[in-house]
Amino acid sequence: MTRSHVSKGGARYRYYVSQALLQRRKESAGSVSRVPAPELEQAVVKAVRTRLPQAKADASDPDVVSRFLERVIVQDGALEIIFRGDEESEPGSILIPWSRPRHTRKRDLIVPKEAGEGILRPIRPEARTKLLLSIARGRAWVDELMSGQVASTHAIATREGLSERSIRMTLSLAFLAPDLVTAAVEGRLTRGMGVTSFAELPSDWTEQRRLLGSEVAKEVRISKDVWRSI
Repeated sequence: MTRSHVSKGGARYRYYVSQALLQRRKESAGSVSRVPAPELEQAVVKAVRTRLPQAKADASDPDVVSRFLERVIVQDGALEIIFRGDEESEPGSILIPWSRPRHTRKRDLIVPKEAGEGILRPIRPEARTKLLLSIARGRAWVDELMSGQVASTHAIATREGLSERSIRMTLSLAFLAPDLVTAAVEGRLTRGMGVTSFAELPSDWTEQRRLLGSEVAKEVRISKDVWRSI
C-alpha cells in the first residue's frame, strides 16, 4: 500500500491505498484496497508496544515503527504485523483482529429521562423546526442585550408583542449545551420533546444533560427507514 491523502473543507485526511488500485488493477487489489491511516497506525503501534517490552513507552511512534516494524499485511478483519529482529529480539509476527472504521456515523436518539421502554420515535419535523428557530431567536436577543441595542427583556417583549416570561424562556435556549443543540439539528431528539422541554434549564451543561436524562438513558439506534421519514 502507498500513503496518500485528500483535503476537504480545510482538513487533511490520510489513508493507505493499494498499489494495484492506483494502477487501475482493481481485480488485483485484494480484500482491502483502502484504509484510513490514523486508525491503522494507532492499532499497529499499540500492538508493537504491547508485544515488545523494548519498545519503550517514552519512544516516539515513528521510532517504534522504524526500529521494530518490518511490514504490515492488511487483511479483511485482521492485521498481520511482522517484526524486525535486532540484538534484543528475533524476527516474528502476530495477528491481531482489526476492521476498517465505518464510513457512516452512528446516530442515536437522545432519550428524555422519563421515557419508558416502548418504541421511541424521532422528534416531529415541525417541533424540531420550532425549537431551532427559538434557539436562534434566543441567541439573537442575547446579542442585543449584551451589545446594548435593547435595554431590557421588557423592551424586547414590547417590540415582539410577547410576554416577558416568554422572552426569558426563549433567552434560556441560547445557553443550551452544544451537544444538545447538535442533537436538535440532526433530529436525534425523541417525539414529545420541544421548546418547553429545554426552556429554563439551568445554565450548567452537565446539569442540563442530567435533567434531560441524556447521560443515563439507554441510547437507541435509529434505522435507515426511520431517518428517511424525518
